[in-house]
Amino acid sequence: AERLARPWLSKDAGNRIATVDSAAAALAAMTSSSTSSSSSSSSSSSRASALVVVANLSDKGLRSFELTELAGVTSADLSGNEGLDLATVDSLPPPPLSRLLLLLPSPLWPSRPSLASLRSLGLSRCALRSVPRGLAGACPNLSDLDLSHNELEGAFKGDLPKSLLRLNAQGNRKLTSVDGETLAPLPNLILLGLKSCSLESLPGPALGKLTRLRELYVTDNRLRELPRELGLCTSLVKLQASFNLLESLPLAELAGLPRLEMLRAAACRISSLAGLGELLVAPSPSSSSSNKGKKVKDEG
Repeated sequence: AERLARPWLSKDAGNRIATVDSAAAALAAMTSSSTSSSSSSSSSSSRASALVVVANLSDKGLRSFELTELAGVTSADLSGNEGLDLATVDSLPPPPLSRLLLLLPSPLWPSRPSLASLRSLGLSRCALRSVPRGLAGACPNLSDLDLSHNELEGAFKGDLPKSLLRLNAQGNRKLTSVDGETLAPLPNLILLGLKSCSLESLPGPALGKLTRLRELYVTDNRLRELPRELGLCTSLVKLQASFNLLESLPLAELAGLPRLEMLRAAACRISSLAGLGELLVAPSPSSSSSNKGKKVKDEG
């Protein structure tokens, strides 16, 4: 019944991603997977670890969706479902007879489906006004979250999984700030996309804790300054901040970044580049002994 209720679900019993065009094909793929797993327990366990499950639900006109439907899914794309009401584990109503369940030992409680397998979640262009609640608890292993081109407004904040590697929130024109308490608990973040919002400031202390951050995109905002704490982001390779209201850059702090290769700050209001020479001659780990110096690309 579960398989028939989720015709969009596709599984592959090998190491490839399966694509299906109909409910029958999806059911056949999953039945094949379950049959082969029952024939050999040893091979099924190794197959399960390599199983890739993809849910493509983009542009389906969905108005509501329970995240628990993605149990066992590896990658889910819900982009383009404008006005989507996403129910997460924390926001779902309690199960029926919940009061009676309190009289039963916890092993007998009905458990909701696990979303531990979900690694990628696409929620672009869904007209979301806030970050969905309960993502940290519902998706503890999520690595990629796309919230771009929604209607998030005010401060970007929410309870996000600590496992996040890439967070994309670009194109939310009503976002004016980023909550530091949202970013600080994301120690594994390597990419942060905040392009084309209306940000007036960045949370310096929180950004300074992102020591694994490699790429930061804040192009096309209303930033008047970049926080000096960016100098603590020792893994930073790309910093793009063009088309802002910047009047200066924290060049002394940026000069201490050993891996910085690209800095863009075109179409701003910068009147002085004092300290630029120090940035240009800062040593780079990738430079050879005969040609020491940081690669700074002048790309406008």
